Amino acid sequence: MVEFGNALYQPTMDRFAAGPAVEDRDLRLVWRNTTQSPVATLDAPMYEQFFRTVRAANWPLPEGKKIRVLLGDPPIDWARVTTRDDVLAFSDRDGHMASVLKREVVDKGRRALVCYGSRHVMHAPPGEQGGGGVAQVEQQTGHRAYVILAGGHPRLAQHPRRTVIPVKDTWLESADTGEFDYLPGECGVPFGAIADALLYLGQVGEQTQSLWNPAIYLDPAYWRELQRRKTIKGSPIDLEQQYRQEQSVVWPTPPASGC
Repeated sequence: MVEFGNALYQPTMDRFAAGPAVEDRDLRLVWRNTTQSPVATLDAPMYEQFFRTVRAANWPLPEGKKIRVLLGDPPIDWARVTTRDDVLAFSDRDGHMASVLKREVVDKGRRALVCYGSRHVMHAPPGEQGGGGVAQVEQQTGHRAYVILAGGHPRLAQHPRRTVIPVKDTWLESADTGEFDYLPGECGVPFGAIADALLYLGQVGEQTQSLWNPAIYLDPAYWRELQRRKTIKGSPIDLEQQYRQEQSVVWPTPPASGC
């Protein structure tokens, strides 16, 4: 289940992942038309490559063994959106995520790899209700997910990059979450309370990001639509600066922890 796909196009994704032909123009709607547009167009190549990798992995598998990709973003239909209220009707992204996980995974006795941002997948801190989609499913069903959060910590400087480190019975279990890079700064909350493992990708300054090709936004129809969505949302984003100018592949340095 992925954050970077509009559930409105689940039939398109089911067809694509299973193997039949899907036109590129139809496939692109999956990631271009999410509730996060135009702030995040998801035109960076890693998103499309994710879907194509699943399709390739499914190719030799028999029916019943193929991987299904669940699109977790609420099913907003931008062709029908004309006001900010139309957008706000789809603002409960975690609630939608939880409902899909419960209906398509938990209730059917299946397993899912959930690819979302940290706040959506981490366990709720002790004593708190609600939280992200995974925390909501845990509270509603009694099932517990195995949560892996991507982040860094100064004490891991010599640790191999791109490794998953279980936190149980290690110093990570009691470490203050606010000390970690690229994670929500939950100061005073032990890391072991919100996650079961850490995906360590390196120290600050070592991270890079997948970026879109600015030429994508020379398409006049697509550019007009992004401008229309910006106006509807009242977003302050500078579309010209963000999308039509070259950006650095270096991941922005996160603000220093306030803990």
